[in-house]
Amino acid sequence: MGGGLNAQAMPSGDALRQAASEAERAHRSSSARSGCVEPGRARHEVTQKGRKLLIIYPYEWLAYAPTVLRLHETFSGDFDVRVIAYDGGGFCREKVEHDGIEYVRLPGVMQRLALKLSRRFPSLEKRWHFFHIARALHLWYLLRNSDADEVFASDYSGMWVAQKAFSTGAARLHFLSLEIYDSDVFAARIAVDRVASAVVQSPQRAEWLFPAAKPRLFYVQNAPTAQALPSKLSSPRTEPGNAPLGLVYCGTPLPRFGILRVLEFLREYPEFRLTIQGLMNGTSEEVLKPYARLTAEGRLVVNRKYISSTELLPWLNRYTVGFCFYDFDHLPEDQFNYRTVPSGKLFNYFAAGVPVVGIDIPGLRPVREFDAGVLIDDLSPSAIAAAVRQVQARRTHYAANCARAAAHYSFDRMVQPFRDFVLEPDKAAVGPSSAAST
Repeated sequence: MGGGLNAQAMPSGDALRQAASEAERAHRSSSARSGCVEPGRARHEVTQKGRKLLIIYPYEWLAYAPTVLRLHETFSGDFDVRVIAYDGGGFCREKVEHDGIEYVRLPGVMQRLALKLSRRFPSLEKRWHFFHIARALHLWYLLRNSDADEVFASDYSGMWVAQKAFSTGAARLHFLSLEIYDSDVFAARIAVDRVASAVVQSPQRAEWLFPAAKPRLFYVQNAPTAQALPSKLSSPRTEPGNAPLGLVYCGTPLPRFGILRVLEFLREYPEFRLTIQGLMNGTSEEVLKPYARLTAEGRLVVNRKYISSTELLPWLNRYTVGFCFYDFDHLPEDQFNYRTVPSGKLFNYFAAGVPVVGIDIPGLRPVREFDAGVLIDDLSPSAIAAAVRQVQARRTHYAANCARAAAHYSFDRMVQPFRDFVLEPDKAAVGPSSAAST
């Protein structure tokens, strides 16, 4: 599963038990102050539907995890659905407030432990993994007395938590693959034979996650449901009296996601205008500072307002081209994840009828397969400009193909086999995997 942190990086059993006990006390205090819900309490002991579904999301950016939110919506008619996620604090200020979604905070004692251990490594990515470990330990302790009929666990750490917290009982555990970290310490610490099924994006990623024995596999993309598509995809909507709004970059504007390449292109080609829409934090604000002149000229617009998944598609439909880049000069680690992941922004572009200009990697192959835009190897300003002009010259053609791609990857269609399996496993289609093909 790739090199990186080893077993010695994990705290000892005694240290973990002591930290968990201190974390419980700290969590009770911080929950009372912050209004975060304390899991595992009476709130979920009685349900109207009689069956319980728990979704474990061990990260801070739930507002930007539409697959988790769509699963919550998909299964809410059949289960009492509970999602547990981390309060992002300063990193991700946006919160999705729905029934059954609970936010917790990592207690100070756990943060201090993670910080102490992380100082052994200069790499920012490796230091982040210790907070990854701390959150998993925290969730294990919080969920130790919980009960559920079905558990959807995000990535290796979420599944590790699920297997620890639900080591006894009849709960079925389902692996929800969202991110793949080359150095994930939990990769070797889960029992595959206890995984009832796995939701993944592609056979390539499934092979990486489960190189030997494989659970039941379902292929579901991070895509919206086609029913939510705008009615007219052949041309972008415009604001009264204005031309189409030009180019759009969805996602956190960080170097690893190609924002520097896009901004250098914008600097050299003054005829273009770009809007950035995504998670903004202190790091991304620093990245954009050297390009303040573009903002002053009105050619760079940064939309800092959070747009929900239901509002995003009509908002995106105003634009002519959507960028989907990864800059591997700024990605020393976890390259497999970024090279193979079918990015969520890609499917939002499809669904909004916005042709794509993206980097030519396996994860973005749907752009070529559906002829829904242009993929390039060279991210120089001239190459990006040429790709944009190619799309603009045939925008109606590419937009129509975006609609075809959106229908193919529609979430409701792709998730149906998995939903059937969860609701009636004995009646679900027989075979090692089933779902709409990627």
